[in-house]
Amino acid sequence: MKNQKKVKRVINLALEFVFCLSLIVSVYAMSGQTAAPNLDTASTWAHEGINNAVAFGIVPHSLQNYYTSNATRAEFAALAVALYETVIGMEITGRMDFNDTSDINVRKVGYLGVVEGVGGGNFAPDNTLTREQAAVMLARLANVMGQPIPPSAPTFADNAQISSWAVDAVGQMQAAGIMGGTGNNQFTPRGDYTREQSIVTMLRLLSEVESVPEPTPTPTPAPTPAPISAAELFERRVFELTNAERARRGVAALIWDDSLADEARANSYDLAVNDSHWPTNSDGTTFDQRIRNLGFTGSIGKNMISGGTTPEYVVRQWTHSPAHSPVHWNHILNADFTHVGVGFAEVDGRIRVTQKFAQAPQISLSITQTGASSDEVTISQGGTHPRGSTVNISATANTDDLEFVEWQVTSGNVTITDPRSPNTTVILRRGNNAGVRAVFVRIVYFNVTSSQFWTGDSQGNIITADGYPSSLAMDIRAGSSVTLSAIPAEGQRFVRWNTPNNATIADINSQTTVLIFDNPNNNAMGGTINITAVFESIPPQ
Repeated sequence: MKNQKKVKRVINLALEFVFCLSLIVSVYAMSGQTAAPNLDTASTWAHEGINNAVAFGIVPHSLQNYYTSNATRAEFAALAVALYETVIGMEITGRMDFNDTSDINVRKVGYLGVVEGVGGGNFAPDNTLTREQAAVMLARLANVMGQPIPPSAPTFADNAQISSWAVDAVGQMQAAGIMGGTGNNQFTPRGDYTREQSIVTMLRLLSEVESVPEPTPTPTPAPTPAPISAAELFERRVFELTNAERARRGVAALIWDDSLADEARANSYDLAVNDSHWPTNSDGTTFDQRIRNLGFTGSIGKNMISGGTTPEYVVRQWTHSPAHSPVHWNHILNADFTHVGVGFAEVDGRIRVTQKFAQAPQISLSITQTGASSDEVTISQGGTHPRGSTVNISATANTDDLEFVEWQVTSGNVTITDPRSPNTTVILRRGNNAGVRAVFVRIVYFNVTSSQFWTGDSQGNIITADGYPSSLAMDIRAGSSVTLSAIPAEGQRFVRWNTPNNATIADINSQTTVLIFDNPNNNAMGGTINITAVFESIPPQ
């Protein structure tokens, strides 16, 4: 019954803007939504769950990528809103305000009581979500959907590490099979929670509250995308017409940004409810404050219109009407703007459409090295890059005694594509600053010789290293190892190996053993290692 009501509501909304129906194909092309999600960045175990979750419409388009990255608190809130509105069949209309974010999804789940913030009126939207936080939000979400999970105590080996406020929720999620452990009966309550884990657990919660089994995925036909509302069709058409105007005048196309769109929708709704025309919301927050809270630090701009009945009318008013030009027109053609979001709202016949422009947030990337001085290696230069961009990085040793080991993240939310490659890329996720460093190790060689102690006739005793007689000196790299063998002559027998400096013999009492050049004395210049085997004469019987 719930699903039938939801379908009827979508149909009714679509009929309100019949002219938009012909735009469905182009809207999907603009938004990047396809019949099936791209799972290149997802773990194999999560493919089926992600496919099903997208098919059910509980994964926002903005979260259908970078599946193995750690989820933020705001991203989990977006998933929670999508699940709630799918199950209940209506939009969450209430809002809760936080000091540090105007994210529409965060404000919605705050209104429901699914989240309470981190104290001081803050939510910390960009903080990485922890596993125990996810459990609490899932339990509360089930409660507000009218399907509370039965109480149960957790049975993990690290129960004592779970915060007191999260114990009950962790037990509920474990008993319901919505969340499991991380291995060895550990829950790891303060560990990170990835996007794909978040999506799969939302799907399990959907199955729990709807009491229906997860669908069996079929390669063909591909899952049908979630329906787009008439309001979103309106917004996307405004977006398309705006870029058409820019293209006619040789200005680069704008990129659709979900966070700007959420802000525009919230602002349009606030203006419509209060029959207002001012960019300052009824809660006192200004346009600048709200956009800056989203992380945009560059140029920003806004357009607003009252009573726009079609997207074509709205864009024409902004571009050709004396009442709106030239400010709105200049915003549409401003080459500094790279991202945009559009919001449509209608309340009691009062229509408001807003458009929010911003310059791509910039992230300052620093690149350093460790294990070598700056004149001994050549590394890429840091710089400022747009958030979300992929930056090439490289590291090369200038001397023969240095070797590249790996790239490490030193700060910020970034992903290194291949940390073991000296030439790779780094993806700048979010925030304002990020840092990576190239790790080098100095190569140390030791000159290895061999000798013997013996009693009696020593003719014929042999020491080999990796099968070769070690009577000749060898250059061995620190960190490597060789297999030693002591072969006694007739009438002799092996006694032991003497332990050399700057190396370790695995078993000094074994004729065949391993010599490890571990450089325990950290001799940066190398040196000489003498391998000594002790033999003795076999006593006569």
